[in-house]
Amino acid sequence: MELFEEIRQAIQSVAPVYAGAGGMVLADGPLPFGDAVGLVIAGVTTIGVAGYATYKTIAEPKVVAKEKAEPITKVPPKQNKYWTATKDAKPILEISYPTAVATVKAGRNIICIDQPSAYAVAKWFPNSFYEGPHDGGAEEYYPHYHINERHGPPHIWFYCNP
Repeated sequence: MELFEEIRQAIQSVAPVYAGAGGMVLADGPLPFGDAVGLVIAGVTTIGVAGYATYKTIAEPKVVAKEKAEPITKVPPKQNKYWTATKDAKPILEISYPTAVATVKAGRNIICIDQPSAYAVAKWFPNSFYEGPHDGGAEEYYPHYHINERHGPPHIWFYCNP
């Protein structure tokens, strides 16, 4: 069955050649010149396709499914990216990305692991803008985004990578 499937796929891949050969047969007029050329092209293509499919069926290694999956030996380390935050940018509770967006929509502060993570939340708010660290409270230590023109909460703070 594998050989027939390989032949079918190979014929589909050279279908334009067969179409061209058929076009020559139809376009030649009363003399059989186009018929002969079209027949030769179709015959040679068929022999080539059958040979190629046979070679692929015999030469390619077969993939055999294992009965039992092998366990994963290493678990990648989990890295938190978002937390709810107090008014002075102290992380409270680890949250997911969708929860981080919802938290900011609800007017509450978050803190993020880095600037790309903070921007991923801030981009959902058309009037958001970046503000670097400045005097006063947590803003003195962490750069952040505001989601509107006013400088009050919610803040989207982020840690700076060294």
